[in-house]
Amino acid sequence: MKRAIIGLVFAVIAVAAWLAVRPNRDAVLRPSGNPAPTPPSPNDGLAKSGDAEPTFQAGTRVAGISAEDLESVRRLIGEGSDPQRVKALLGQLSEKLAAISPEKAAGLLRDALSSRLDAVTKLPFAIGDGGNLATAPTFRVWLLDQLGRTDPQAAADYAKQILATRESADEWAVALRDFARVRGAAGDVAFLNGKMRELLGDPRWQAEQSAGWLEAFDVAVHAKAVELTPDLARLLMRTGKQDKAAAHAAFLTLDRLVQAAPADMLTRVQAEPGLMKGRELTRANYFARADVRDARQREIVERYILDPARSAEELAKFAGLYPNANMMISKNLLTPTVTPSREDIILRDREALRVAREWAADPRFAPLQAHVQAIQTRLRQFVGESEK
Repeated sequence: MKRAIIGLVFAVIAVAAWLAVRPNRDAVLRPSGNPAPTPPSPNDGLAKSGDAEPTFQAGTRVAGISAEDLESVRRLIGEGSDPQRVKALLGQLSEKLAAISPEKAAGLLRDALSSRLDAVTKLPFAIGDGGNLATAPTFRVWLLDQLGRTDPQAAADYAKQILATRESADEWAVALRDFARVRGAAGDVAFLNGKMRELLGDPRWQAEQSAGWLEAFDVAVHAKAVELTPDLARLLMRTGKQDKAAAHAAFLTLDRLVQAAPADMLTRVQAEPGLMKGRELTRANYFARADVRDARQREIVERYILDPARSAEELAKFAGLYPNANMMISKNLLTPTVTPSREDIILRDREALRVAREWAADPRFAPLQAHVQAIQTRLRQFVGESEK
């Protein structure tokens, strides 16, 4: 039996996962990428705010862009233009902003944001390369994303204005990203984690579950915010039909936190067993990520499996996954996708097998021999496969 490594890809609207089983342990499922852009019309020119249908000529680098041009596009979006045409217009407008100085562009963007005027683009909250947005659901979200690209320091400053009131979860997602990109002092991280707690706990945003709100969970992974474990666990426990996206996002975020800060996260989960009450098999998934090459993680996982409160079902789940090397592939607001190399997986499996043999000879593990034997059987197959 070959080991399956599952690539979990965040979907932008419901944060649903695409699952693919790897035929080889060192293969990874990756996103297919964005579709090729529609070629622009060579006859379009920059229109002024009084024109009925403002258009832009893609690829033309001109220094003349004004607040009126931004407002012209906003009004066109508000009139209900085709989403794909809106996407093209915003892409061309982005090129115009890139052609002027960052200071001037940032000033125009801040002024447009301060006007409070907005329009719905009918496009999703979708993340592209580097945590920047590929598409934005509103004109204001697009403006915030452009500010983050143009002047990261100015965007971090402006983010505090967005985060001072809870008006739009999608705007908060971009503002949190912009703040986290450049502010890493202890006080800044505490501020960020406090705002994440607000975002996770807001009842209105929990009910809406917008794509931006769900994508903002990545901020917790970036900050290694172990203290948010109870907040995420509460969302994980929600079982209503309308809660599926939030529960799934919480599951993925906790899993990624375990990978980012394994010893601290597993210690927290172990110290508060009530956090995962009713989701014990999910807890087994997290503890199966322990890497026993690290002495602290070995101690944690041994306490976990020796706990007399552990059910046979949970132990069987752990034994069937350990060491868990399922990896998720996604484009995130802040964190890069990191996958282990084939060599690292082999070394981890070898050490896990060595430790499992020690467990088999240790009297403390005598009641767990069936599970320990199952672990050894799986790992012998993995290690033998890797040496062929």
